[in-house]
Amino acid sequence: MHFVFSTLLFVAGTWLANPTEVRQDMRSTSCFMCSRRNLSSCLQAQKLEPFILKNHRGVEAHILPYGAIVQRLTVPDRSGRPTDVVLGFDTLTPYEDGTSPYFGALVGRFANRIANATFELDGKTYHISANENTTSLHGGKTGFSKRLWKGHVFTEGEDSGVMLRYESPDGEEGYPGSLTATVTYLLTSSDELRISMEGSSQAPTPLNLAQHTYFNLNGQHTASTVLNHDVTVHASYITPVDKQLIPTGAFMPVAGTPYNLNNSTRLSHTTHQGGGLPDGYDINYVLFGLTGEQAKENMLHGKVWDEPQPAVRISSPTTGITLEVATTSPGLQFYSGGLLSMGAPVTGKGGVQYPRFGGFAVETQNFPNAINTAAFPDSVLRPGHMYQNVCVWRFGTLPTPTRLRKLVMGLGLVLALAAAVTAYMRFIGTSSRHRWRGPSYAKA
Repeated sequence: MHFVFSTLLFVAGTWLANPTEVRQDMRSTSCFMCSRRNLSSCLQAQKLEPFILKNHRGVEAHILPYGAIVQRLTVPDRSGRPTDVVLGFDTLTPYEDGTSPYFGALVGRFANRIANATFELDGKTYHISANENTTSLHGGKTGFSKRLWKGHVFTEGEDSGVMLRYESPDGEEGYPGSLTATVTYLLTSSDELRISMEGSSQAPTPLNLAQHTYFNLNGQHTASTVLNHDVTVHASYITPVDKQLIPTGAFMPVAGTPYNLNNSTRLSHTTHQGGGLPDGYDINYVLFGLTGEQAKENMLHGKVWDEPQPAVRISSPTTGITLEVATTSPGLQFYSGGLLSMGAPVTGKGGVQYPRFGGFAVETQNFPNAINTAAFPDSVLRPGHMYQNVCVWRFGTLPTPTRLRKLVMGLGLVLALAAAVTAYMRFIGTSSRHRWRGPSYAKA
């Protein structure tokens, strides 16, 4: 009895001292107290209970401990209506059983693909977990997206955040070296979600972390495609791929091709039979106008810039919501959802069935299969160094369209004129009833 009373006092004291930390503290205490009765149920609840970040402008992010997943991200549209712009699930099962195509997840150890699930490092050949035929995709069968991360929330002035940590043991999925990975989600008062990914290893190992959220700026609830979105990607080259989506090692200029998105482009204009990309986009861009050689020369421990640089801008004319992506990474995998629901239909939050092209992903990263490609930036993290990859999602809204603005102004003018005419007619009617008609003379 004394132990239970002391525990309650401790939790109450924690609440009073730091209310932003109490969710994690109570979760850990609850799981400890029920572990003897139903450990499985406790762990399921722990994986699904989100860390909730909010700012005073109406932006709200839900981050799950399982997979460090961004489960919900609500932003105001042009009219101020809260709109959830990320695809996901209400329950944990689809994230665990393979239904989820990495919705919202933090993927690693190595984001994207490694050919033949094999690489050579310091004279030794490693065979890692293959989960896409003979290819290793996003860390293998049980990558970081399917691991339980430990987290705690914090505040920085008006900003709120959560830091999550995962300890990957030596040999996990075939990768060498024990690795400590962290990801910090910081929601700012200026409607930015800043994602900082870091890693340190006890032995040389490939490391390439990426955030794999699918967005639909029309709102995930609409079950619409993203083909009405306008996209800009600041890049002069892509890394072309073979039939297995493994880069060939070459660099292809985007000029004169449907991959040229340096000027704002409506996705529907390129994603159809006549537009050159009937299956949409699923390609790695070499960002910031860099050549492949420049990207390789400037790469240092996961980044080519010390501070995130503008890479992508995407907007929905329907809601007016805009997303700008800045990053320190040399590459970005732009995926427009061409394979989504192509096999079994994917039913997400609120029972919404997501269609083909129902979401897009903008994964900031090193290049796919970099560990096996001499021309690509170095992807090996060695002891004593810190891997870093920072990505910023900045949300805003488009101005009211000029045509609509003119229509509203014209309608306002018409209504004002009608009111003036009505008032004048009332004045004339009132005056006529009281008008003097002169003297009246009777006949003699």
